[in-house]
Amino acid sequence: MSEPTISWSALKNLMITTQPDLVVHGTVSTDERELYVGMAWSEHTAPQLTPVVLADEDGPATLRVVISGEYLRLDHPDGTPYFILGDRAWLFEEDPACPYEDQVSQVQWVGTITDLVSRPSHDRFEGTDFTTPTGPVHPAEYLGRPAWEVELAPPSHKPYPLTYVVDAETGLLLQKRNERAGLLAGWTEFRVGGSVPADTFTWTGPVVTEEERAAAHWAEHQADMRRREEWFERNVAPQPVTLQLTHTGTIDVHYWEDDGSFDGSLGEPVVSFSRRPLTRPDFDTVDDDTVDDDTSSDTTYEWTSGEWRWQVTTYDATLTPDALTALQEQLHALPTG
Repeated sequence: MSEPTISWSALKNLMITTQPDLVVHGTVSTDERELYVGMAWSEHTAPQLTPVVLADEDGPATLRVVISGEYLRLDHPDGTPYFILGDRAWLFEEDPACPYEDQVSQVQWVGTITDLVSRPSHDRFEGTDFTTPTGPVHPAEYLGRPAWEVELAPPSHKPYPLTYVVDAETGLLLQKRNERAGLLAGWTEFRVGGSVPADTFTWTGPVVTEEERAAAHWAEHQADMRRREEWFERNVAPQPVTLQLTHTGTIDVHYWEDDGSFDGSLGEPVVSFSRRPLTRPDFDTVDDDTVDDDTSSDTTYEWTSGEWRWQVTTYDATLTPDALTALQEQLHALPTG
């Protein structure tokens, strides 16, 4: 008898498609220890609810799971709630008795734990980020259940492939692993069916509202910006700094009328500043997410001043010699070498 087979296209569809009557109880575990979570700052908008659980020096992170259709509950091993997704969403990040509450649409899914307990979005397998199998999908077994296993090729900027083990009945991701990168996440218990108490996916206790989180988040951001400004003034130079730039770009027309009226904009140039002691050989700067590397043109100015090495980079703009000298004077960083 030949082995059962499934195409990659059919397996993707199985993973993405919600099963409204599906009930799953179990436990998930991950040894993922680091994860970057992007965050936007806005005065009137709370950050998205982002359930992230990471391993630490004590071992893998573990959560108990209940799934019913599109509803989800994650509890810590001791039974205290961590995340509830029902008609609303509740994240017990700071206080186990007073979670953050928000709309379901404001949940951000990142990390291996959420890969195991939620279905991928319809655009998950677009592009090149672990979207193309290195070979055919193979039948497998996981926790005694029929499953499908597939190895996905890495994108050009990542070195190792990623392996998915998918439950043949439910389409849920049972295991995600990358042995050479040291990543292993999966279900350690998985049971389909059973009853679910009516109050499993709701919370009736006190909450921190979206508006309260937005206000606290903005206040935290403002305080952080003040700390950064104060550090600069104590350690570098007085603020503000005046900079004259020669910027060349195309005016983007947003709106116009037959009488010649129009509204448009010329993209604002971005300037980055870095300072290092002379004893440090390189500028190990972090890439600035505000700069589109595919479309911007950058110019870098480097010099030494006293015990410091300086680097200023302008994007889609240039500094005249006089403008650079004026900037160096304001930074108390006239060239000395």
